Amino acid sequence: MRDVFRIFMSSEGMVKWTVLAALILATMAEGIGLASMLPAVTLAFGENDTTGIGQAVTDGLAWFGLPASLPMLLLVIVAGMLLKALLVILAMYHVSAVVAEVASRVRIALVTALLNVRWPYFTRHPVGRLANSVSLDSTRAGDAYLIATTYMATVFQAGITLVVALLVSWKVALVGLLVGAVIALILLPLVSMAKRAGLKQRQRTEDIVTLLSDTLSNIKPLKAMSRQAQFAAFFASRTNKLRRALQQEAMSRHLMKSLREPIVAMAVAGAFYVVHTSGAVALPELLVMGVLLSRIISTLGKVQELEQKAQNLQASYWSVHGLVAEAEAESEQFTGTRRPTFEVGVALDKVTFGYGEKPVIQNASLTIPTGELTVITGPSGVGKTTITDLLLGLLTPQSGAVRVDGVPLDELDVPAWRSMLGYVPQELALFHDSVLANVTLGDPSFDEKAAEEALRLAGAWDFVAALPGGINQVVGERGTMLSGGQRQRIALARALVVKPKLLILDEVTSALDPETEAAICANVRQLSGRVSIVAITHRPIWVELADRVYEVGPDGITTKEVSRAVA
Repeated sequence: MRDVFRIFMSSEGMVKWTVLAALILATMAEGIGLASMLPAVTLAFGENDTTGIGQAVTDGLAWFGLPASLPMLLLVIVAGMLLKALLVILAMYHVSAVVAEVASRVRIALVTALLNVRWPYFTRHPVGRLANSVSLDSTRAGDAYLIATTYMATVFQAGITLVVALLVSWKVALVGLLVGAVIALILLPLVSMAKRAGLKQRQRTEDIVTLLSDTLSNIKPLKAMSRQAQFAAFFASRTNKLRRALQQEAMSRHLMKSLREPIVAMAVAGAFYVVHTSGAVALPELLVMGVLLSRIISTLGKVQELEQKAQNLQASYWSVHGLVAEAEAESEQFTGTRRPTFEVGVALDKVTFGYGEKPVIQNASLTIPTGELTVITGPSGVGKTTITDLLLGLLTPQSGAVRVDGVPLDELDVPAWRSMLGYVPQELALFHDSVLANVTLGDPSFDEKAAEEALRLAGAWDFVAALPGGINQVVGERGTMLSGGQRQRIALARALVVKPKLLILDEVTSALDPETEAAICANVRQLSGRVSIVAITHRPIWVELADRVYEVGPDGITTKEVSRAVA
């Protein structure tokens, strides 16, 4: 019960109390209807009801100036049930809105937190885990809130039913409470079973989503080497683990319902028989007692069923909220406030950085002046991309400093610095959307004219204009409807549309043929008069075009002589 209460209380705002109040009022309306049942049945049998509850109903009607006749009592019963139905509909209308709000809010909070985390966070967490939380866990979090709200109202309903039963007969209330408690204890292992199944189900689903995400990113080599059959078998083995968790959850749910019904029937029948054969209770009162006893036990059973559902869903609920808190704790912290300028250049000043104890670069210094094409070259694995991440402010030096116009980067407004940069990564990925959306990234401040200008600067406009849909042509998953060179040019246009002061290119031509590489290099060289450029590469053609070349090696960074500077 504590876990369900925590889920209910964890939601923000006052709407949850409005929903709960509507459900409680609905329960009270039902209680009035139940309370009117005994005097109505008594009158129907031609007897007078002398019980406390009968007198309370009679006095209540008299206060409103209404007779305690059978038609009026039946009308009260029907009105109570009708009012309950209307209030439940009102409550569920609000609940449906709140459930959608809970799922949407946690999804937005998660994506916002992920967009603001420090870059190293993404190197430690698989994309599938994050995708699973954004899609499945967020939806199940809304479902968990629905169950928690219904659970709270049902607990109150059980209390109202017990109060009505106490007014009719304390013995009925006691029997109902004891029978409900015994049934709950008998079926308690099924609640624990559902909780374990929910944990396994969430974990297995996360594993499958992660595996599927990685698979679809690598589908081409799988098909090229005809390895899809073997992988399908591997995927099936993972899916079978999820199937077993789903089967366990479904079994616990159906066992709960299937076992409860005969137990409740036996308990009610036994109690009814004992009370009837004793002759101590009149038939009208006995009938009402039977209804109340059945109602108490079934309501207590519903409480346990809701707890079982909540236990199954709570793994997703707390997982997604935990991931939000985890991401928020890993968010980038910017302490600098100075507005950056880029009039002289950016430099690494005796910078050391490493992952773990072993440094990737040590005591490294280099200068990237404005208005030039600077090339950073060297073999794989010596720290070229690490230098890129340091320039972008994605990584922080363990010693030394990155200086922009002589000012340490940690004293600057880093987001403002990044807004002055254009960046084209080595592992570029286009979205399954139009060329326009891929260039502007959905930013409304860039219109079609700005995108066209960027595409022209990137040397991409001619082929984009020739596409069937032009700038609105969808490029396919990861841009697969375009050639490698075309994808690179669109990625370059994406970086240029912001009119950057500094353009950083990280191995952008490493996977291209020499002819396409030469064409893109020519485009970049033409840009160097308009924007400062840093090219991270190991390709010799870039060295021939550069104004300044740094070579990164195991022993540090050295400056290479440039045979000629290209104007």
